[in-house]
Amino acid sequence: MVYKLSEIEPTMNILIYSPPGAGKTMLAATCADNKGMSDVLFVNVEGGLLSVVHREDLLAEDIGKSSDGSPNGRIAKDLEELFWNIVKKNKGYETIKTVVIDSGTELQNMDLMDIVNENMKKKTNRSKDEITQRDYGVDTARLRRLFRLFRDAPFNVIITALAKKVYKEGVSEPIEVLPQFTEKLGESIMGYQDFVWCLFVDKEGNRKLLTQPKGPFRAKTRGAVFSKKLGNIVDNPNLSEIYRLFCSSIKTGG
Repeated sequence: MVYKLSEIEPTMNILIYSPPGAGKTMLAATCADNKGMSDVLFVNVEGGLLSVVHREDLLAEDIGKSSDGSPNGRIAKDLEELFWNIVKKNKGYETIKTVVIDSGTELQNMDLMDIVNENMKKKTNRSKDEITQRDYGVDTARLRRLFRLFRDAPFNVIITALAKKVYKEGVSEPIEVLPQFTEKLGESIMGYQDFVWCLFVDKEGNRKLLTQPKGPFRAKTRGAVFSKKLGNIVDNPNLSEIYRLFCSSIKTGG
């Protein structure tokens, strides 16, 4: 079916990374302040929603866990089932406009654990701490496919991740700071997402969002008009306001 691009409601796919405690989850929750992004569903991977539990306008769903809270060995399958529930607007998912995967770093860790446990059933003398290149390969292929599904979804997608510092031997300062994934998966996700932003807290305790690469920090913002309006660093960022700016930028040429 032929359609006009102007008739499509704009959506954002964002990867936000930061050191622990910088406020990624709180920032993601500000989506709910914009009607164009709400309802917001948090895909709770690491159980770190305490900072936003006071808000009554957020939805959440745990994945990768049994009813007693223990790992169920199917975190990737749970995520894919959740995706199709939202796309098909199945009961309980009809109003979802934004999905927050919190966090992508823990999602990969848990998927690797699932793969190792699956393989231990085939090889009983294998250690839980032994992760092979094949395990990483299966994990990368599986999560690439899932993250690409979410990238192409008809709703907003926000992925949070911890920050990873890469050092060169003999050099005390990092040569690169980027989202904490394995190298191959990380490069894929950063390529998929239109926006890769680094959240940090300055010396005065103010939260800032780096939206363009600076020094060793990886970041990007697609869309020339939006990128210029947004600026390289956003003080006290709020995704509701950023989305409003994004939508107005789309109307004037991206």
